[in-house]
Parts: sequence; C-alpha cells; structure tokens
Amino acid sequence: DVCSSDLPKISPLRKRSEMPPVSDQTDGASEILLLAVSGVGLIEGHLPVFRRLLQEGCNFRVIILDPESPYVDTWSEVVGASSTRQEIESVQSVFKNITSAASCRGRCEIVLSRTPPTFSLFAINPRTEGGSMCIDFHTLDIRLAERPLISLKRRYHREWFDLFVSQFELAWRSEERRVGKECRSRWS
Repeated sequence: DVCSSDLPKISPLRKRSEMPPVSDQTDGASEILLLAVSGVGLIEGHLPVFRRLLQEGCNFRVIILDPESPYVDTWSEVVGASSTRQEIESVQSVFKNITSAASCRGRCEIVLSRTPPTFSLFAINPRTEGGSMCIDFHTLDIRLAERPLISLKRRYHREWFDLFVSQFELAWRSEERRVGKECRSRWS
C-alpha cells in the first residue's frame, strides 16, 4: 500500500493563472462533468476545445441554474451581473448547436437546477484513475480572477475527489427526480 508521504506533494489550492490550459487538461477526455451557475465563461472561452471534444465522442453532463428559477435574479443581484439568464440560455444554445452537427459523435445532457450551486465543478474523466477536477467556490466580493481554485487529481486526492463527484451525482439525481427524465435536455 502506498503511504500518503510517498505521493508527490501537490498543492490542490491554485490561482486561476496557475491552471494549465483547458485544451491540455481535456486532451483525450471521454467524459466531462460541469456544475455551474451558467458555465458561460468556461464554455464560450474554450468553444473550439469543447466542439472538438464532442466531435471526437466525449460525453458531457452539465448542471446549470434553470433560467426560470427565481434564484437567477437573486444571483444576479449578489454578483452584480445583469445577464445571468441570457448566459444560461446561451450555454444551452451552444451545446445544442454543437451536438446537432453531423460530425458530432459525443453527447451532451443538461439538467437545469432550481437553486444555484454553492460551488462550480469542472471534472475530466472522473471515473478513471487519471481523473482531474477544478472546484471554484462561489465567494462574495472577490473578483473571478482572484478566487482560489481547488485542483484535485483522483490518484492523489481520492477521498475529496470522490466526494465532489458524489455531490455532482446527487445533484444530478435530485434534479432528475424533480423534473422527470423526459424534461432533461439531451442532445446527441
């Protein structure tokens, strides 16, 4: 058995500027999980990467805030944004457009949450030993570029990694039960 002292010392706390490029993080990805209020910064900021991944057969499961949720206005007020609803709808549209292309071999499923998540999660190949994830806690009065990120690798941080994956799965099942499987957006 490997002792934790035998593992490389990898600090999970990172600044956004210290994160590797999304294209490097997702190289060879077969599954991506995304939990976010809208995910617009990640998706639109790296659209060519996500388009390529879906064309190559990567499957996405996404949980974002329901644009009809009363919490959209609350969230917008708290973070000082007026376009949250439009950002959520934009992300839905982007995934629908990408996956409707004939060249798309991947699948994207989106569940809309009635409540905003307390953190955002971006996980790559979460069921594999080489899985990785980035967790972004939603903080008050801290600019996006200054917020601390937690970067976890399944092989080094298994307990915490699995905890956050289980939180994603719990949210997925909870929203699926609430709206029914037929209400989930599924594009492939």
